[in-house]
Amino acid sequence: MARIDLNAVYLPKFARWQAQLLIIEDIKGDENFEDVLPAIQQLQHLELVAAFLEDLDPLIADLPDLVAEERQAVLDAVHAYLRETLVFVDLQRTTLMHEDVRTEREAILAAVQEERMAVLAAISEERRIVLGAVSRERAAVFADLDTLMDEAFTREVNRLFIRGLVLITIVLGGFAAITFPGVRALKRERGN
Repeated sequence: MARIDLNAVYLPKFARWQAQLLIIEDIKGDENFEDVLPAIQQLQHLELVAAFLEDLDPLIADLPDLVAEERQAVLDAVHAYLRETLVFVDLQRTTLMHEDVRTEREAILAAVQEERMAVLAAISEERRIVLGAVSRERAAVFADLDTLMDEAFTREVNRLFIRGLVLITIVLGGFAAITFPGVRALKRERGN
């Protein structure tokens, strides 16, 4: 801003000095005054330019304030545009995030459902296989149990039969032992 003020003050003077220097150099180089006359007329034009520049001086003096106001207006407009852009971008991001999240959630739920169905099918198949194996094992255990029960029953029957035979033999032997001496004694008594 100081540079603009400096130019506003010294530009007309600088132009006048340059014009005078040009005229002086023209006069020194030419001895003919008629050649200097157009330079003097140009100097009058420069005085008009200097007067115009002096009239611009108040306008140029207000220029820094005008530039500052315009700069502030432009900055405010840029900040407003930036805020609007950020709000729009945030809204778009939120919308996309919701759509993406919803879409991804649906995809994940579909994948989970597929996995769930596959796991349930695998569990069902495993259950069928395990139940088949358990059923076969149970049948084998019952068959083994029947065999063991038959063998145990047969063993116990055989043991009871043998004990019964031993008991019968003992009873018959006891009976024979008791009755045999009595029969002998009777036979002796009868025979005597």
